[in-house]
Amino acid sequence: MKNSAKQLGLAVSIAMLFVCAGRTCAGPVTSYWLTAGDQSKIYEVQGNSLVQTITTGTGLDREYPIAVGNTIRTYAGFPNSFGREYLPDGTLTGSTYTNTGSYFGVWDGATDGVAANYSLEQGTGTVVQYDRNWANGTTLFTVAGLTESGNWAGITFDTVTNSLWLNNRSNNAEFRNYSLTGTLLSSFTLAGQAAAWGLAYEQSSDSLWSLGTRSGPDWSIINVSKSGTLLSSTTIIGLQGNILGGEMRIGPPAAVPEPSAIALVFTALPMGLGFAWKRRRKAVAV
Repeated sequence: MKNSAKQLGLAVSIAMLFVCAGRTCAGPVTSYWLTAGDQSKIYEVQGNSLVQTITTGTGLDREYPIAVGNTIRTYAGFPNSFGREYLPDGTLTGSTYTNTGSYFGVWDGATDGVAANYSLEQGTGTVVQYDRNWANGTTLFTVAGLTESGNWAGITFDTVTNSLWLNNRSNNAEFRNYSLTGTLLSSFTLAGQAAAWGLAYEQSSDSLWSLGTRSGPDWSIINVSKSGTLLSSTTIIGLQGNILGGEMRIGPPAAVPEPSAIALVFTALPMGLGFAWKRRRKAVAV
């Protein structure tokens, strides 16, 4: 299984290199949804741009935790408040999700895209599992040590390893990967790299995205490999406010490609790079 996951990561990385040949790919290919609950905003970022801003319900509901499948389902950070369901264009479906009070101080969310949503309770280290409608919340596990600081609240689901990633808000960003039973699988720190929450897993690149730092009123976003390499950082003009939640669309668990699929990537790569080289030669000749 470990070898298969490594093969998948390698294949995806090479495919992304081919797709990005000749252009800048600092921003995400997949839509990155970020929540500013106090400002009643959901932002959609794609590439290097803010492409959509959705106005949510009242800021008193603190719609921060977010789970993205075919629709966008927010939850409320505090008890007796509501999250809502939105279509990708921002249209309300009419479905609401009430925080009944068992867990509070939850600011980021995640989903496996099939049966469960997740959150990390700030200041307690409690990872909570819900159904897809943000109901029937139960403690999945509690991480010892995260109670010492209120800086841990970022969470996302990794469909390749069927596990959860957590991150903190720090000037030396730390990321941890846990199994669904609470076993620490891996961790890394980005020394000198600030990050916030809004943690998201991108299936197409098998990598992580997180809120970075502010540049004036605007936030940056960072892309990090699962082994701890900072891949990119870019400031998104218009991405503003108290942003805490973030997620990308999650579908069913990713299938591990057959060896023939990986071979196809290696076969297509030289052809694609050769085509790009010919185009550059032609442009120079003109």
